[in-house]
Amino acid sequence: MHAITSIPLWAWIAAGIVLVLPLAWLARKPASRARQPAAAGGSPPRGASLLEQAQEATTRLDIRRATRLYRELVERAPKNPDLLCAYFNAALLGSDQEVLLDSALRLLWTKVQTPTDELRRTFLRLAQPKVLKALPMEEQLRLARRLVRLREDAAALRILDDTLRDEFLRQRYGRQIADCLLGLYTNYKRNGLHKQADQIHSRLAAHFPSAEQIGGADPAHHSPSSLEAGVSTIYRGLPTASQLRGPAAK
Repeated sequence: MHAITSIPLWAWIAAGIVLVLPLAWLARKPASRARQPAAAGGSPPRGASLLEQAQEATTRLDIRRATRLYRELVERAPKNPDLLCAYFNAALLGSDQEVLLDSALRLLWTKVQTPTDELRRTFLRLAQPKVLKALPMEEQLRLARRLVRLREDAAALRILDDTLRDEFLRQRYGRQIADCLLGLYTNYKRNGLHKQADQIHSRLAAHFPSAEQIGGADPAHHSPSSLEAGVSTIYRGLPTASQLRGPAAK
């Protein structure tokens, strides 16, 4: 007993510190572990870029936040095809028709010199019924022309055939439809795809006999510009694209 009481006070303090510090560390460790899942499922880590935040929100299917972030990114870089595709693909996951229309129109109105594979795939997604339902007819035809340029002819033809089945739309948008068909017809003939060219020829003959006469003889003697000029002459009486825009397209 005398040996214990003879131990200096500083030795007791040091021993207490040695015992308390590990216990304090063990007490804090579960709390830090509990915070980790919350951080993983909640906000992205502080300092994450806007793109990382948008990607993280998409992964968690927080579509409203993801589309808002991607729209902000697109507004900063309106000609970036990767951001445009990401914005549209995120909007496609949601149910907000206004956001879907905004993302689709930004894609359709952006000219890209060298289309990427991702851009091609995204334009094919634009041809889905869900998107076409949100697009005004003028923009559906713009999409068909873009698909023709991307050599996605089957998707373009589906849009055109749906329009041709409606007599009112066929009359109102005859010039634009004929332009698309003549573009397809010329491409097929020049590439020796006679079966596909004949299918387009039959559509022109059935719905636009005057336009069919321009391209029907031998498209090799007509440049695309001369074909388009001929179609514009045939349908000179139709209103311009800007005149055809209704309230839904504004």
